[in-house]
Amino acid sequence: MFKDLPSRIEGNIHPSYRSKKKRRFHPMMIEEMMHSSKNGKTGILIGLGMLRDAMPWLYDVGLETVRIIESQAEKPVKARAVGDFEDLLKMSTRHPIMHEFMDSKEDFMLFEELPRILRMQMERFLDMNIENA
Repeated sequence: MFKDLPSRIEGNIHPSYRSKKKRRFHPMMIEEMMHSSKNGKTGILIGLGMLRDAMPWLYDVGLETVRIIESQAEKPVKARAVGDFEDLLKMSTRHPIMHEFMDSKEDFMLFEELPRILRMQMERFLDMNIENA
């Protein structure tokens, strides 16, 4: 009874512990969901949602980038916003300190694959919006 008490208490103290166990997605599953969206925005939102808790700054900048792409801004402004997001994405996921946040093989795969997938989706969304403008 008392042997499992510390782990039960830890589960109550750290709510992210419980949610982490429930959200194990293989990156290819996420990529499939993102590619199956009819427009690029839905795929981007799926990918950003995966980063929301771990890297809230990427989530915020990603949403702002989507808004800029959808706006009436000129093509160079949209392209610069996407470039800035990609730079932040690269810096945030490739920096050696980010390896400290990777608790498992799934986390490592997610941090390796999700940025690539998000870059592709963001470029696709930008191209779709420029063509339709």
